[in-house]
Amino acid sequence: MKIAGVHYTLAEYFAAQAWWTSNGGVTVANVRKCDELPWHRTLSAYESKELLADPNFLEAKAAAGLIEDLPEDFAHLLRTRTG
Repeated sequence: MKIAGVHYTLAEYFAAQAWWTSNGGVTVANVRKCDELPWHRTLSAYESKELLADPNFLEAKAAAGLIEDLPEDFAHLLRTRTG
């Protein structure tokens, strides 16, 4: 399987998960999904622009404490799309 195929498979895996999960009766953001999904979508055949503008993604990313990673998510998308 080519590298893009591996990233596609992982993007599918994370995309199928909920943005929110229950941890001891408290609803929390799915940190792993918020962290991994942009990376794998960008390196696969998926289009990442829609994800990075999705309000559900942005809300979960902020709640997960990962909002500071957002500029790098955009930069990674730009680097992979422009060569």
